[in-house]
Amino acid sequence: MAAKTAPNRSADFSCPRDRWQNLIRELEGRPVAEQIAAVDAFFNAVPYVEDVANWGVPDYWATPREFLERGGDCEDYAIAKYFTLKALGVDPAAMRLMVVEDLNLRMPHAVLAVRLDDGVVVLDNQAARPMNAATVDRYRPIYSINQEAWWLHRATDPAISPAEGKAATGGVTAPRRP
Repeated sequence: MAAKTAPNRSADFSCPRDRWQNLIRELEGRPVAEQIAAVDAFFNAVPYVEDVANWGVPDYWATPREFLERGGDCEDYAIAKYFTLKALGVDPAAMRLMVVEDLNLRMPHAVLAVRLDDGVVVLDNQAARPMNAATVDRYRPIYSINQEAWWLHRATDPAISPAEGKAATGGVTAPRRP
């Protein structure tokens, strides 16, 4: 008969939604920059799973709960970060989920851009920490969205610079209301 081992008391048996709600409670009232960094790190730890493997379809935009339970791809990270920062009081008008072309990999990608008083930060599941948008030159914006509108970026815009709702060299088309 095999010897029984003691249960692992240090394991985290909480459900993903509980860990998410605990994160929000722990970050309430903290400086926005600290909230952004913690939210970025929390979600970047979720496993990356392509939609075809996860959902059986080429593209699926998961809810934060689905993402926490099953993992997800780039837009799922951005969506979860958007809704978490919104729950923490960040103005949705200051945030954009941006669908971009990764100029290095030559493929679509999604990130979250957040406008702060001192500039725009980009939260990217491929980066270890939030980045100053002025230093990000590998992405060409295609379109961006938030709960208020969506913006179609001109094809000639070379890099992210959503500080004023415009891409770096040419601006965006007029906002479109859902």
